[in-house]
Amino acid sequence: MAKKTPHLEDLFNKGKSVTIEDSEGVEYEIFVRRPGPNQQQIALDAANAKLATYTIQYDKREGPRYDSIALMVRAQEDKDELIDEILEYNSGDIRQQAYHEVLYGDEGSQWDGDDDSRSYIDILNGVSLRIEEIEKYNADIDEDDQILREEDAELIELLGSQEEFQAEVATRETELALPAREKHVNKPIAQLQNELIKIGIETEGKLYWYEEYQTKLLYYACRKPDAVRELYFSEPYAVMELPNYIRGELYAAYEELEMGSEELKNSLSLPSS
Repeated sequence: MAKKTPHLEDLFNKGKSVTIEDSEGVEYEIFVRRPGPNQQQIALDAANAKLATYTIQYDKREGPRYDSIALMVRAQEDKDELIDEILEYNSGDIRQQAYHEVLYGDEGSQWDGDDDSRSYIDILNGVSLRIEEIEKYNADIDEDDQILREEDAELIELLGSQEEFQAEVATRETELALPAREKHVNKPIAQLQNELIKIGIETEGKLYWYEEYQTKLLYYACRKPDAVRELYFSEPYAVMELPNYIRGELYAAYEELEMGSEELKNSLSLPSS
């Protein structure tokens, strides 16, 4: 059979049927397809507007969320605790920097696999493969003859290397946290409180940005199985009222379509001259 020539409209018309089962075992058929570019823009604009309702509260120093967060933060007057909370919000960035510096940089041992050094990625893969080998071997023999993970020399060596890498990352993370803390030690308590309020508003705003964006995307992505041009839900916030596990299944189906669309885009790329 001749291969069908892809059409640009396929980027937004492709979809698939999804069966969702609720906690009582009732099944629901939904057709999921990618929203069109205009619908994606509507979702993005709605999410940005939602975020703005939070950030503007900090700018104006008023609003229900600002008042609530400010009340909590200003009840804290211990400088060290305030600094700890500010640094906690940035701990992920510091941890990521420490990871990359140890893996690719000059900190600690060499773990990038160059110049005959150990490759941390290979170590992680080796751990997974060895555990899989042990489980596969143990499944076919008597319990008395099975391999014990805690006694397997190969796995012990791999896990030892993994722990060594993690220890070097933890050490570098502690080193990076020191100058980050020093930037705050001379600030007055009121300034630290204000920074923490801003962080709280921004963090909460980002969470609601994502929720709004996801809600709108799913609203446009879900179609009636017997009439795929018709939206499944009557209005966007019907999606938000769904149980989290159902919304998660729908979004997972949507993300699979997004991944598939990347493959289609590649097939539509211009051939080399």
